[in-house]
Amino acid sequence: MENKVTHSEKLFTKTRKKIVLVIMAVSMLVMLLFSGVVMLTYKFVTFRAVNSELEQYKTVESTVLKSLFESNSVPDLNVPMDTPPQIAPPQGFENFFGGYTDGKALKYVRFIFVNDQLLWSSIDGYYTRSITADLSDIENGVSEFKFRNIDFKGVAVTEKGITIVIARNVEPEYDALLKLSIALVSALVLAFVGVWFVAKFYSKKILAPIREAYRKQILFVQDASHEMRTPLAIIKGKMELISRYPGDEIQEHTKEISDVISEITAMEKMSNHLIMLSKEDAFADHNITQFGLSEMLNKISDDVFSVLAEVQNKEFTFEVMPEDIIVGWDYEKMKRAFIILLDNAFKYTSEGDKIKITATKVRDDEIAITFYDSGRGIRREDLPRIFDRFYRADDVRATDISGSGIGLSMLGLLGSNLGFKIEVSSEYGEFTQFTITAPINMK
Repeated sequence: MENKVTHSEKLFTKTRKKIVLVIMAVSMLVMLLFSGVVMLTYKFVTFRAVNSELEQYKTVESTVLKSLFESNSVPDLNVPMDTPPQIAPPQGFENFFGGYTDGKALKYVRFIFVNDQLLWSSIDGYYTRSITADLSDIENGVSEFKFRNIDFKGVAVTEKGITIVIARNVEPEYDALLKLSIALVSALVLAFVGVWFVAKFYSKKILAPIREAYRKQILFVQDASHEMRTPLAIIKGKMELISRYPGDEIQEHTKEISDVISEITAMEKMSNHLIMLSKEDAFADHNITQFGLSEMLNKISDDVFSVLAEVQNKEFTFEVMPEDIIVGWDYEKMKRAFIILLDNAFKYTSEGDKIKITATKVRDDEIAITFYDSGRGIRREDLPRIFDRFYRADDVRATDISGSGIGLSMLGLLGSNLGFKIEVSSEYGEFTQFTITAPINMK
């Protein structure tokens, strides 16, 4: 039988896809910007040294060319247009390049143009015939230009029809940039695949608490509806019964009216618990005061539970070690936490059972308060859900034990807000033990 996909599952799937797309878009944008910065930085650093040396050569050779025309050996500029490039420098230029034989100079090419016609180049291998060049590509500063389909960076100095071009073949640098761009593109493709897997993984992690909250919300609605169904059914039944006898006196239906009032009171109590729960959930303000723990437990015992234990024939004791321990707690909230656990202990024990509270210092700054009862216990499968709102085990619902399933959820919320830990151990049919481990002085 084909499994139908629920609306909530479709919603989570759609949300997960959006999260994946957002993570990938942001990640790829960052990586693209990073790649662009790397390319621009590499290009700037690569050509900065070339530009600096070209400017230096321009200054030197501009001075040398001016001094050449001031000397008595001015070269003949009447060069025929079909004159091929010369192997040796033209007459009058024999000594012009003689002083530039260092390693850096050998990386550069010098051209002599007369009336825009190439007459000589310092490296013969580039040129085998007469070539003319558009020198307008070379501006006043360092410029890029193409010559015989080769990329150059160069500078030019001109004096009385003679132009000297000092150029650097930058094909290797552009090849390196191309290889870097290919490497970056390959890395981006691999990163795209990697980010996709990472986004899929983390989108699931991101949605996990939302899924859990949604699951708890559904369970909360189911449990609350179940809890409300019984009193509403009783109220409806009793009122229908009364409505069948419109001529009866009120006293003739005292029991039915009493049952209705009892159920309404229980619903009112449930409503008040929900209000307290919502307030604690929204406003986690604390009123920390100093008081003795023994004094607090004595008051709780004397107010209700000692009398209750006597009436129900149950053994109720508590022991605080050391007796004079002073704690810095929110008195009312911790009192509420203790009453929740004591109320459950008395509710789920029978005549003759034992209920015991033990408070012990576990460290210099922590105290453990244990609530033990020898009552009905909790089934192992029910333990994970006992702090869920409105949750009550099926075997408890089947009994006449009153309750709304809100108490332990309030206890869990108080623990989260006040910073104390709660541990539960239980054997069904034998015992239940709650242990609160709290700092002696709460913040």
